[in-house]
Amino acid sequence: MAQRSQDEPQASREKKRVSLEAPRSGGSGGWLVTILFVAVLAGGGYYFLPQLLALTTKPATDRGILTHTIGRGRLLVTVTEDGNVESARNLDVKCQVAGGTSIQWIIQDGKEVEQGDELVKLDQATIDEQLNTQKIAFEKAQASKIQADEDHGAAEIGVKEYQQGTFLKDQQLAESTIRIAKENLKSAENMLAHTQRMARKGFATPLQAEADTFAVERGKLDLEAAETSKRVLVEFTKFKMLKELEAKRETAAAKVRSEEASFNLEKGRLDRLTRQLANCVIKAPQKGMVVYANEASGRGMGGSQ
Repeated sequence: MAQRSQDEPQASREKKRVSLEAPRSGGSGGWLVTILFVAVLAGGGYYFLPQLLALTTKPATDRGILTHTIGRGRLLVTVTEDGNVESARNLDVKCQVAGGTSIQWIIQDGKEVEQGDELVKLDQATIDEQLNTQKIAFEKAQASKIQADEDHGAAEIGVKEYQQGTFLKDQQLAESTIRIAKENLKSAENMLAHTQRMARKGFATPLQAEADTFAVERGKLDLEAAETSKRVLVEFTKFKMLKELEAKRETAAAKVRSEEASFNLEKGRLDRLTRQLANCVIKAPQKGMVVYANEASGRGMGGSQ
């Protein structure tokens, strides 16, 4: 029994040895297959690689491939269905010349333009003539306005001149005349008194006394005239002259307003004709395509556009 038990482990060890060594024989076969596969790939690459390189280096036309050179250009859109083509945003350009005029030149229909490009040129001969005539009327109105301003200024000065100058001078002259008349009257009265004393003593004749009496009367008249002149100056002449000068000033002011209104009217006409002349050249307000606006007029058959 002991001998048997010793033999069994030995047999089992042999079996284990066989099971461990069996995969070793199978592993050598896998390595062989791998080596053969690598050899096949290397041979195929050696054979096909030159052909692949030749295909990549040959032109596309030699390889039978259709090619086309790409470049920037206009995109042509072909309409295949019936319908109306309208722009997303329209901008109408109309003639701004009053009364209208004839067209000398117009841009081609359908042409694309940039902002500021000329679209239409209108006949401006009539406007040029009207503009020249209006310039003459404007210059005359301006001259009349300047003259009216000068006259009004002179009228203003005239009122101040009389109040602060002429009237004061006339008043001083009237007062001076009164003073002289008083002095003359006083001298005449003294001379008359002296003559009367001398006549009582027999040294003066009655004729001399009569002459001195007349001199006194004349002095009184002269004094009354001088005082009357001053009163007329202060109470009447002053107000009369002021009224006349103020009326002249107001008339000049009214003339200024009238000439200024006339000037503004002529200037407005001149500016309007100047704009009309500028409107004879119609320019594009923005970038886009020019399209003629045809509006049919007339009834029935025919008509005009």
